Amino acid sequence: MLTSLLLTSMAIVREREIGTMEQLMVTPIRPAELILGKTLPFALIGFFDVALITTAAVFWFTVPIRGSLLLLFGATALYLLSTLGIGLFISTVSKTQQQALMSTFFFYLPAVLLSGFMFPIANMPVAVQYLTYVNPLRYFLVIIRGFSSRVTGRPSSGPRCWPWRSWALSSLRPARSASRNGWNNRPACSLLQMRSERSARGRPGRVCQSR
Repeated sequence: MLTSLLLTSMAIVREREIGTMEQLMVTPIRPAELILGKTLPFALIGFFDVALITTAAVFWFTVPIRGSLLLLFGATALYLLSTLGIGLFISTVSKTQQQALMSTFFFYLPAVLLSGFMFPIANMPVAVQYLTYVNPLRYFLVIIRGFSSRVTGRPSSGPRCWPWRSWALSSLRPARSASRNGWNNRPACSLLQMRSERSARGRPGRVCQSR
């Protein structure tokens, strides 16, 4: 969770802070293509981590896998969709990388503490137990433990995947809307036009005007 969340939260804000976001805005790519390009490598890293940890658990620690591996990677895809969406939303609304880093740990630490990984959820106060239902990490831990302790099928894993879809929709949609708003205000001329004018006239090209 920390890897996908931290890397994604730095994706957009890094471009904005070093000044290359304006160069991306004058390219013909769309907001959806930018989001896909920024999240797909981190999703592949997440799948690689799951495959590596599962292989080490089976062949090194001899942990039995009694569930379907296909269902495991399907649940991982939904879980990564929610964490990548949260990280992308943090990166979109943050102004600096330091702000994005602090926002990431502000979300990550309560998510780990309320997931049942360190402390059993049944031992938590009742009010805190209700807060764990909005934590995507809680459901992923339940599914992971189910794959090694019993046969986890679609009927038992299906209801736990709905919160991930809600998290993904509620985080990816605002991030895409914010990127779309920035794209609507991008310069009307492209860098190629500015360079051609600069080389043809021997002087700086015209200043782009916002739409």
